[in-house]
Amino acid sequence: MRKVTASHSLRVRARPEQVWDFTQNWNRRPEWDFSVVAAKVIKETPRTVWVHARGGLEIEVVYKLWDRPKLTTLAMKLHSPLVRGGGGSWKYEPSEDGTLWTQHNTLELRGDFLGAATAPFFARFLRFLTRRMMEKAKQLIEEESAR
Repeated sequence: MRKVTASHSLRVRARPEQVWDFTQNWNRRPEWDFSVVAAKVIKETPRTVWVHARGGLEIEVVYKLWDRPKLTTLAMKLHSPLVRGGGGSWKYEPSEDGTLWTQHNTLELRGDFLGAATAPFFARFLRFLTRRMMEKAKQLIEEESAR
């Protein structure tokens, strides 16, 4: 299996609890995560979320760690001809001006020639999507914090 990973950090002018509550609220996720069309928590222990993603993909997200307001880790299961699964971790660290929010996201691709051939595209796309969605979430969180 071939893996591609994206990592990104940014500072949000809001307390870690505010950043956590906003980003872990799956009802709000479509507002800032451009890959999510709809989502629903289907189980609390372990926290499991069904996600309807762009392109008609259905994803099951299972949290491995849920430590508010510090850290989450999760695994994704999906049925796709190219992507086998994935996961990630999100860290929320207090800083002088709010929160340092860091994401590490991974996609697991097919292990064959097709996985190798598409890996550069998926790596660039995952880095772009991670940065873009974090910047959008930051904007919304800071606007709400200013009110």
